[in-house]
Amino acid sequence: MRGALAFLHALQAPGDAASLETALRLLWDCPMELIHLAQRACAKQTAFDCEALRETVRGYGPLEAWLDRAEAWLPLVGREKPWKLVERWEAEYGGTPALERLRNTAVFHGSLTELWDTIALGQDADVNRAAGKGWESGAVRLMTLHASKGLEFPAVFVAGVQAGTLPLESQGHPADLEEERRLLYVGMTRAREELILTTAPEPSPFLEDLPDTVVRERASRRERPAEQISLF
Repeated sequence: MRGALAFLHALQAPGDAASLETALRLLWDCPMELIHLAQRACAKQTAFDCEALRETVRGYGPLEAWLDRAEAWLPLVGREKPWKLVERWEAEYGGTPALERLRNTAVFHGSLTELWDTIALGQDADVNRAAGKGWESGAVRLMTLHASKGLEFPAVFVAGVQAGTLPLESQGHPADLEEERRLLYVGMTRAREELILTTAPEPSPFLEDLPDTVVRERASRRERPAEQISLF
């Protein structure tokens, strides 16, 4: 699901380096040097231009496969509804439970951009009705570190700042320490007044770089008696 959504989004926003990396890594198992090559080429584009990229990717099998698929899907992303795009993807490349959930979510969105905002920016707390009315919570926004760039909030919680998560470790893909460090910095600097980082018994090594003035607290686990919750 992540790879498909990132691929489609990158067709509309070629300068989104994170989406392009996700698509190339998950769908084509592309090595980082080729991902960086594609990112540099796409960063110059305001609209996805297959022909302008053709010479850049020539001779690189994974990138040629990516561009061939991009050329086939580019006319569709601005024309078809998001649920129809996901349905077409399932028909061509096979369905999964995650894609089915994505298709069910997509039926509530009129454009791929709206669907991307819901998934990437955590705006699914907004309640959509068939009559077209919407109610926004306006209280909490859940988002990725990538999506937080350029935004600010009075208070920010960065959860899971622990070893194995930041920097992210996965089999076969060594962590890019500087990129992961930059992402954490982006998340931390979104806070205007209050920043809270949560970790685990094995904290992220990045936390060692924080100054001594940062307040460090250990949460205690307290047993609480069971309570009956009434809705009325």
